[in-house]
Amino acid sequence: MGRRKKDSTVEVVPGIYLKQADSSAAWHYYFKVAGNQIRKSSKTRDFDEASRIAQEHYNDAVEKARKGHALSSVSFRKLISSYLERIAGDNKEKYHRETIDRHMRDFFVRFSDVSKIQDHHIDDYIVYRKRKGDVLPQTLNRENVVLRQMFKFAERQRWLDTAPVVPKQEDKHTIQRRPHFSDKEFKHLCDVAKQRYEAFDGDKVRIRAYEARFILWVYIVFLGNTGCRVDESKLIMWRDIDYKDRSITIVGGGKTNQLRILYLNDDVIDALKSLRAFLDFRIRNKTNKVTDDMPVFSTVEGKPVKSFKKGFGELLDAAGFDTDGEGLRHSLTSLRHTFATRLLQGGKSISTRHLAMLMGTSERMIERHYGHDEVRDYKHHVVSGYDNKSTEEDQKIVVDTGPSPAASIYGIVGQISAADKQKLKELVIKT
Repeated sequence: MGRRKKDSTVEVVPGIYLKQADSSAAWHYYFKVAGNQIRKSSKTRDFDEASRIAQEHYNDAVEKARKGHALSSVSFRKLISSYLERIAGDNKEKYHRETIDRHMRDFFVRFSDVSKIQDHHIDDYIVYRKRKGDVLPQTLNRENVVLRQMFKFAERQRWLDTAPVVPKQEDKHTIQRRPHFSDKEFKHLCDVAKQRYEAFDGDKVRIRAYEARFILWVYIVFLGNTGCRVDESKLIMWRDIDYKDRSITIVGGGKTNQLRILYLNDDVIDALKSLRAFLDFRIRNKTNKVTDDMPVFSTVEGKPVKSFKKGFGELLDAAGFDTDGEGLRHSLTSLRHTFATRLLQGGKSISTRHLAMLMGTSERMIERHYGHDEVRDYKHHVVSGYDNKSTEEDQKIVVDTGPSPAASIYGIVGQISAADKQKLKELVIKT
């Protein structure tokens, strides 16, 4: 045993001291490095083990001081709060916060010192994340960007020497398209959704189910015909709808929180007007009326619908499918993919660039994740002599970069005047 400094204190080696309140208590140690006094519990009553822990901490502190790093350890919990405080107000804050809370916090919160997180711990996390549920490689890559940026932040703060490696999935594993609905499947889905709410019409016992199913039907028609993201749909207020222009303006939409314009066909306009009339008749909020600053997809209490996931799952079962032909599971996001595929297969010669504008994404994302078209979808180009028989106006739509953005979406917005066509062009380009 080392030299006693006082009755309850032992100097195990020069400058490192252990102290025990009584024989049943754990040993505490303290020392000074670079003018900073460090005190901590060894969490053990064994003197030799406590001495080893104290000396190990001392050597680690000396090395940190030599490199100019913080001497006290920083927990993962502290890293989370500091990182989120640093990115507060950035476009990425919402996604990063949700991803951390949903997936990373529970796994890494056990680390009281982020500098102790090694590469093999990251590998363990990836296994843990995959076991939580079905996750596509590209989704995991996107989430791991958050983890990678957190560790880079900790590295800049000198809370760790070198950030652990967060591996990226191989590109060949990430080009996996989410399932979509064919035209026939989408029509069947909408028909079944309508039949399900009509079955409860007038049923006073199942009025809640009737209301929920009606709103779900409108939601499916809307997503499948606009390409709107699920998260974006939660931002839409009644004041954002311009029926005359056949458009919806979303402020703060998309993954970059930018302006988004959605264009509406007759099916969507009819469904939205039906929803407004439905809510006007049934609304049970404080004013008993629908106001323009209310979310479009609200309950009859005037509160935003938190999630359509459960109702959509029940609808998939009722419609007789929840996976596509390749066994991939359908989700609400499948409706966005359905919108993209229908435009690519619709014979309107829409370019990838124009489709990317309409969907608020990049051409690269369209090519990698949204195109479900196949070679047989373009059979008519050859069989019918498409290139030779196309009219002068058709060729202008395909080649001329002026009117193309507006003309290429006639299938969405219907026939429009020359003045509205120019306005529509400007709206598309701005997105």
